[in-house]
Amino acid sequence: MNTTPHVVFIAGCNRSGTTLLEILLERELAGVAVGEVWTLWKRFVPGRSRCGCGSALLDCRFWSEVNERYGGFERDLEAGGHLRDGVLRLRRLPGLLAFPAIRRERRVEIRMAGSMLRRLYRAVSEVRPDRPVIDSSKFGSYAILLCRTGGVDVDIVHLVRDPRAVAHSMSRLRRRRDAADPSSTMQIMGPARAGVSWLVWNVLVLLARRYARSYTRVRYEDLVASPVSVLAAVRLRTDARRAPAKPPHAGSPADRHGLGGNPMRDYDRPLVITADDEWEVSMSRWHRWIVLVITLPLAIRFGYVGRRGSRSGIHLSRQEPER
Repeated sequence: MNTTPHVVFIAGCNRSGTTLLEILLERELAGVAVGEVWTLWKRFVPGRSRCGCGSALLDCRFWSEVNERYGGFERDLEAGGHLRDGVLRLRRLPGLLAFPAIRRERRVEIRMAGSMLRRLYRAVSEVRPDRPVIDSSKFGSYAILLCRTGGVDVDIVHLVRDPRAVAHSMSRLRRRRDAADPSSTMQIMGPARAGVSWLVWNVLVLLARRYARSYTRVRYEDLVASPVSVLAAVRLRTDARRAPAKPPHAGSPADRHGLGGNPMRDYDRPLVITADDEWEVSMSRWHRWIVLVITLPLAIRFGYVGRRGSRSGIHLSRQEPER
């Protein structure tokens, strides 16, 4: 029996539909969706956040079992906080890419972070054995860390969306359903900042792909138009034979335990897949122009500008990961 945790890592920019893809893959792969797990230690504070099942994180049976097998999240609260605010900062990216050929202190820091994540994914796999872990943390630097430090089989699913749609979504006020404070909202950005964010986050994912076991890129527009074919392609690339037949309870409200994500993580209602194309009507030409100027290189590459703009497609690659 292979005891190495299998992680299907959903990568991309905020507001690209990663929560939707996570929910769909949880069903398609009979996996266990953990949401944005890189924020776990920040959320593992009394009253700070809720689990996707609706319970307070500390009261959730699933995360309580994971916490027990992990050995106690509280032991790594400081290190977990430093993961996002230190190890994964953009200015630290060269060290991640050059690992292990970096100075000793930085090498030890990265290895400790990798060890912490391996224990976390192993604990999740022990609680839900023989089921792939679906992580929608999105951030490319996190994917690089996960791949480079070893001990986890990582398949990257890169979800991209038209940068204009992402920028428009980022301009809208949305409440965070997972927060303890009902007035807490998701971050709002103007078109220029949103365009830069889209570009940087997607470039980081392209850097991470060389270290993953496999890489699959799909477009949000294709996912909502033809979810069956997109999910079938992802299942093929992520080695679906490792996933068992779908258990009867998989996908039920009480068995969904994702952290963070879009407010659509409301499991009390049926999931209806519809394209969010409000930007085509509501976004000003000036804002569209600003976003496209900033994101043009990747917008062309992903098929959102020029003759490729009307094409759909799924980009697949599989390689021996670099370490």
